[in-house]
Amino acid sequence: MKMHHWSDSPTLRFTAPVIAENMATTSINMVVSSIIGGISASALAGVGLVNSFLNVITAAAAFLTTGAAVLVARIAGEGDERETSRAVGQAFLLAVLFGVAIMAICEILSAPIVKLMMNSSDENVLREGLIYYRTMIASFPLLLIANTMGGALRATGDAAPVMRGMIVMNLVQLLCVWLFVGRMGMEVAGAGLAHGVCRLTGAGLMIFACATGHRKFRFRIRTALKPDRALIKRISRLGIPTMTESVSVQLAYLIANSMAMGLGTHEAGVYQVANTLNSFTSLPQSISSVAVITLVGQALGAKNYQRARKLQRNVLTVALICSMMLATAIAAFGFPLAGLYTRDASVQAESARLMWLMTGFALFGTILNANDPVLRTAGDVKYVMAYTMFSVWLVRLPLTYLMAYVLKWGAFGVQLANILSLAVRAAFDLCRIHKGKWLFLKV
Repeated sequence: MKMHHWSDSPTLRFTAPVIAENMATTSINMVVSSIIGGISASALAGVGLVNSFLNVITAAAAFLTTGAAVLVARIAGEGDERETSRAVGQAFLLAVLFGVAIMAICEILSAPIVKLMMNSSDENVLREGLIYYRTMIASFPLLLIANTMGGALRATGDAAPVMRGMIVMNLVQLLCVWLFVGRMGMEVAGAGLAHGVCRLTGAGLMIFACATGHRKFRFRIRTALKPDRALIKRISRLGIPTMTESVSVQLAYLIANSMAMGLGTHEAGVYQVANTLNSFTSLPQSISSVAVITLVGQALGAKNYQRARKLQRNVLTVALICSMMLATAIAAFGFPLAGLYTRDASVQAESARLMWLMTGFALFGTILNANDPVLRTAGDVKYVMAYTMFSVWLVRLPLTYLMAYVLKWGAFGVQLANILSLAVRAAFDLCRIHKGKWLFLKV
């Protein structure tokens, strides 16, 4: 049957928990955001700016989470239980070391970093920002451990424990935010503490899931703490280009965001509302990204190149269909949806019109989120890094300035520049995938 591959049981067993996890996380985060939305204006300003910096730090940690997931998937595909166990152990060790190092450096430099980010003389904003920054940084190692171990589990095809852990983790966060912020009035300190408890829960659950009842590897903290130079080198070789790429994208995003904010209150509002609505189209993209690392990685590890190619095409096709259907639906109902975030009729109307342009973001973004992980999993990380940095720094930012400030296209110009840069990346991406050299690379 032609449709048999869509219902391939291993694929479904993996993707169904990922879909459930993402839907639950998105729903819970919306409720959490609404509770935090009741914090004072100065507190919210501090939280928003600190989160922008924390996104860059999280992007820097991508070298570990991505590199470890790719390596574990490849080794698991080879069927080597002992080597898979060692790879998971080294991923845990690196998460601990890197997480503690980042926490220490960011804490030592906390005051100047927050002051630089805020660019504000308002002492209330600075104080609230510093409180939130420190509470979030303190729990960063826990976040990294949770993400790394969850990625290792998914990489072996065992997504169900991650789904259960993430749902519990987010429910704990919801409860803590309601208690600390909503009931006890702790504002940003409460929001940061809630994130800390959430991350502690997540790290504990992921470690427990890795240490108990797993069929494809054996994880023991005691043995994991013994460094293995060869495996650490392999993880770093796969992950460092990804880190460079991720940090570049986040920094470029911050610059583009700053350009949008400089257009004035009206255009900045249109830009932010359109971005918020567009974020809902990312669900199929995130699922496809996780799926290909595991499924394609295991196929490559088993040297089943035909299956790897088939999985790449199937995941891309399904992700494109889902993403475009969702993007079109959001664009069709753009005006009432925009009304959930603004009462300004003109901002609402322009944001709604802009959503039709943003379907291009869904198209090219889905191609990238489905195919970039394929190339990373195959070990083609330097190529992905190169064309990403080219499109971001030499296409997106110059076009953003040209369209927003020279041509005076406002928020439309900022978003169009982003979409055109994604189109350039997608073109490089598809050409590389089509050539097929990625199938035979060693990691």
